[in-house]
Amino acid sequence: RIELLVIPDCPHAEHATRALETALTELGVGELQFRIVVVSTDEQAQAFGFPGSPTFRVDGRDVFDGTELPRCPAACTRVGRVPNQSDLTDALRRELTSSRGA
Repeated sequence: RIELLVIPDCPHAEHATRALETALTELGVGELQFRIVVVSTDEQAQAFGFPGSPTFRVDGRDVFDGTELPRCPAACTRVGRVPNQSDLTDALRRELTSSRGA
C-alpha cells in the first residue's frame, strides 16, 4: 500500500503527487494505486508517526526514514523540501522491493 501524507493546504502536495506518479511510472508500476492522506491534527500526526508534509510511505513505512530529510514533531511541512525525482524513485524502488520480499 502506497500513501502520500500531507497537511491541509500543503504547498508541496501537487508537486509531491506528480513526483510520486512519475516515480511509479519509471519503476514500471504506474498501475499501482496510491492514496493521499490529509493529516489535519497533531494527534493524527503522532498516530501516523508523521515526520512532516509531504511523506511518502509504502506499507506504513516512510521511504525516507533515517535520511537527511527534515522532520518536524507535528502536522507541519518539511521545511519546503520535496525530494528530487531520482531520490524518490530510488527510495520507492528499495521499499517496493523489500515489501515484495525480493
